[in-house]
Amino acid sequence: MLARLSAIALGCAGLASAIYVALRTLRSQTRHKYLWAFISILGVVRFDLVWNTAEVYVSPLSILLFTVAVIPTAESWIISYSIPLGSLIAYRHLRTHEQSEEDSNK
Repeated sequence: MLARLSAIALGCAGLASAIYVALRTLRSQTRHKYLWAFISILGVVRFDLVWNTAEVYVSPLSILLFTVAVIPTAESWIISYSIPLGSLIAYRHLRTHEQSEEDSNK
C-alpha cells in the first residue's frame, strides 16, 4: 500500500513541478523560452509500478513527457513516473536569467 501511495504522490509532484516550470518559462522574457518549456516537461529514469502486485521496475535509460503516465493493461494498471530533471534544469536557467536581469536593472 505504501508503494502505491508513494508512486501516486511522486507522480503528482513531478507533474505539478513540470507544469509550473513550463508555464513560468513561457511567461518569462528568456531567450528560447519554447525550448526551455519543452525541456521542463521531460523526466528521466522511469519507475514503473504494477498496481496489483506492487512490483517496481526501473528503466534508467528512459525519457517520459510530463514525468508521469498511467497505462491500463489486461491484468492491471501500470503507473510510471520519472525524475523531473528537465524542470530542475529549466528552473535553474530561469532563476539565473532573472537574477542577471535584476543585476542589469540596478
